Amino acid sequence: MRDSLEDFLNTMKDINQYQQLQGLLTGNVLEGTPNAFALKKLFGLLPRYIKDAVYLDTAHYHYSPEVEAFVDCLRECPPLMDTIFLEPICKRPTCSQSKARISIDPLRDYLSDFLSLLHTKLLSRQVKLALVAQRKQANRGFKEMKRYVDTLFSLCANQVVIRLDLGYTSGSGTSLEQFERDLTRFNDAIHSLPLFNGYKGHILKIEFGLTRGLHAHVLLFFDGSKRKGSSHAYLAKLMGEYWMTTIVKSNGYYWNVNDSEARYESLDASGIGIVNASDTAKVDNLKERVLGYLCRGKQHIKPRNKPKMRLIRRGEMPILKDKKRGAPRKKRVLSV
Repeated sequence: MRDSLEDFLNTMKDINQYQQLQGLLTGNVLEGTPNAFALKKLFGLLPRYIKDAVYLDTAHYHYSPEVEAFVDCLRECPPLMDTIFLEPICKRPTCSQSKARISIDPLRDYLSDFLSLLHTKLLSRQVKLALVAQRKQANRGFKEMKRYVDTLFSLCANQVVIRLDLGYTSGSGTSLEQFERDLTRFNDAIHSLPLFNGYKGHILKIEFGLTRGLHAHVLLFFDGSKRKGSSHAYLAKLMGEYWMTTIVKSNGYYWNVNDSEARYESLDASGIGIVNASDTAKVDNLKERVLGYLCRGKQHIKPRNKPKMRLIRRGEMPILKDKKRGAPRKKRVLSV
């Protein structure tokens, strides 16, 4: 079982995985066995998901269909004695607790009922249709961004590609509206500061995760003739620190993906750093792996009053000049 809520919700859609978890909840589990470990992880993760999900502002924002189904289940099947349910007892379901603690059996019963309701909702027609619509939108964005990247490389064959995650420290409580303002300031800096000299284009995707909160996956493209490609990780570090120290100041964070480029290169999976149009394998990795990850239809958030808000954005599409066909015409001198 993975730690991400969306991974867990995907697990709950699988009938075999669902039945296995229900079996763990309803059967006798011996301490020290693999089943005991899986059950403890379930008791440890679900309270964390619930703790985060109860504070989601579903009145003002749309989230992914699976996450909204999870929140609906909490409304229909609220947790037992909230403060106790969310305490460490959930992490040690087979160990005896003090008399002040609730017994584990009601907790098992609650989780069994909750997972049954969740499994049903996740397989409902309403959620399936919403997921289909979301995937179609994500696929349209993916195709558009691949065309954008192709255009950038047709105009500049040698580029330095920077990959950053920008966001806020846990518990900052930053609103989506404030995040957009901060990203706008970062975008303004891209077009005006020497730090971003050689800029050719960018792609940005806004996401929301229960653990990480609001964050953006950012791709930046720079002219390889104007930036030192071998220093791409250091360049990414400077841009990430600019986000933290100048844009956000007190509660920002960034993740420098270019720091790990050598590891991706060893796996033949790199699509960042120095990228030349002639290196078709690296360009394919950039489009299929890096862009594919950015354009996935996950960790969705959108204001209810802005249904057309774009979560994935790019720089201005460059205009390709048409090449004139045929031999150049000779200038004709008109006699007077």
